[in-house]
Amino acid sequence: GQIRRNWDQALQAELTVVETDAVNGVIAVSLTEDQTTALTEDDSTYDIFADADNGSAAKRILTGTVTIVRNYTDQK
Repeated sequence: GQIRRNWDQALQAELTVVETDAVNGVIAVSLTEDQTTALTEDDSTYDIFADADNGSAAKRILTGTVTIVRNYTDQK
């Protein structure tokens, strides 16, 4: 999966997608701390694709908007 800025389609981040429950179609999506820190506060969109078992093109299974808000937390 990927997060891309809407206005120029620049790649914001590559999402890590892990299938956690294949029977029920459950996945986990994550970013590293460095990827999260590098995100800009631009309107963005995400896409997640599933590989086809028969070797054909991957199929988009999820898409949506991303709202990025800077939040600084004191970790004392």
